Amino acid sequence: MVQFGQLAKFHAGIGTPAFLAVVVLTMVASEVFDPRLMWDAAKVNG
Repeated sequence: MVQFGQLAKFHAGIGTPAFLAVVVLTMVASEVFDPRLMWDAAKVNG
């Protein structure tokens, strides 16, 4: 838990692992997905 005096309190709970999973999956997806392949396939199929 992080406290910033009277301004705010931050408690890392159950959402932290879920957020980290989304970040990691987004990074992996951006490395794997190549939109040029999709456009090349669209040109071949008409």
